[in-house]
Amino acid sequence: KDKKDLEKDIKKATDTAADTAKAEQMREGINVSLINRIKANTDSVPELVKQKAKMVRASGLFDSNNGDKQAVNEYLEENDIPYRVSEKVESTGEALVLENIDDPTNVKVAFRGSKMNNLQDWISNAKIGIGQEQRNFAGEKDAFGEARAKVREVEQVYGNKANELLGHSRGAALGISVGDAEGIDTTTFNALIGKNLARASESQAQHTAWRTTEDVPSIGLGFRQNLKNFKINVIRPLKDNPLDPIQSHK
Repeated sequence: KDKKDLEKDIKKATDTAADTAKAEQMREGINVSLINRIKANTDSVPELVKQKAKMVRASGLFDSNNGDKQAVNEYLEENDIPYRVSEKVESTGEALVLENIDDPTNVKVAFRGSKMNNLQDWISNAKIGIGQEQRNFAGEKDAFGEARAKVREVEQVYGNKANELLGHSRGAALGISVGDAEGIDTTTFNALIGKNLARASESQAQHTAWRTTEDVPSIGLGFRQNLKNFKINVIRPLKDNPLDPIQSHK
């Protein structure tokens, strides 16, 4: 009996050790995966991506200039970006609809990032963080619903889906969410990754995400469970701001 008990104890200890080792290996693998996702993996940004980032900036200019299409078109022309503000689909303070000058059916929708003086933006940011972005309270704007409606309007008017969705921060979260829902590819910059986006399943959309190493809101990309349709590019910022998370996020 003592021998059998001893054998059982040895087997139990061996099984426990094996399970512990397996758990440690899994944890180590997760840690390595997380580190690989958030550390710098490139030291340059392609010119085409820089153009897309400027198109996102143009969406902020459109909002700041009270919908001044001419000012935005001049900014795009000055930066050699072959797009103009659509005359067919009305842009909004959230979503800038841009059509290619040489091929008007090539349409991109750019979603601006949060503004410091816009309370609605920060309420929306908080909701994204806790996974409540689809819930709207009385009198509150449905940012995600309006973004999707604008993208659907593009398809209705032009006869084809938008070629791509672009966005920064909160606007990137809008772009990725709508892209998943509508099957449209995205390019985003320092996306605000909240609970739902971190847990979202794979979609038909292909997401190209760019983030800087010091950016906190986009670190959720490192925890995203499914990355099959994501390509994450991480680059060091032009200027280090380790003590200023707001500057690092811009």
